[in-house]
Formats: sequence, C-alpha cells, structure tokens
Amino acid sequence: MRWPAIVLAAVAACRTGQAVVEDRAVVVHPSPEARGAIAQAVVRALSLEGNQVSLDDDALTHDSTLVIGRSQLRVQERLVVGGRDPNDPGEVERFHLVKAGEHCLLVHDRTGRHYELVGTVCAPL
Repeated sequence: MRWPAIVLAAVAACRTGQAVVEDRAVVVHPSPEARGAIAQAVVRALSLEGNQVSLDDDALTHDSTLVIGRSQLRVQERLVVGGRDPNDPGEVERFHLVKAGEHCLLVHDRTGRHYELVGTVCAPL
C-alpha cells in the first residue's frame, strides 16, 4: 500500500524545516487520465472498490469543490460507506482539490484524508 502523498510531503517538510502549503486548486488540463485519477480517488475514499463513479468532464476545472451524490455512484450491491448509505438520496460526499508543492491532492472533507491525483495538472486558485 502506498503512503498518502501528504505523509510524504510532511516528511519532506520536516527535513527541510519548511511547512508544505496546501492551496485550493483547479484542474487545468482535464484529460481522460486526470478524470480517471479523480474518479479512482473518490472510489478509494468511499471504499467502493470494484464500483464506478460518474464525473462531469469539467469536474474540478472551475472551482476546487467536488460534491458526489447518489446518482453519481454506480454501486454493484448495497453498501454502507463509513456508516453512511450511498443509496440514500440525501447523502452526499464532499471533496476539495489542493496543490501541495508539485502534487495535486483530492481531500475528502469528512475524513480529511488526502489522495494524490497522479497524471493530473492543477493550479492554485
């Protein structure tokens, strides 16, 4: 299992004595690889391995916030995710994109966990 990028960035910051700044960011080149990285990060964050997340082509290109609702989850069987039922129409999951150094990271707002978006180019807002 790979360490989350934020842990690696924090370790690097400790070595240099400088804190790694996380700036809210947007995707600047919304390629299929970038959309796949975002979708995969959401699947990992919500423990939905083997399932898919449907995202708009311009997800995270206009602002740094991503809201995932039930209609965007293609869940193969009824699952409870983190004590929440993604099939409940009232449930949404919120994420935001940050840039830390050269890394684009998707942050799951509920848990605070960071997921590196490999192959994604982003820029601070």
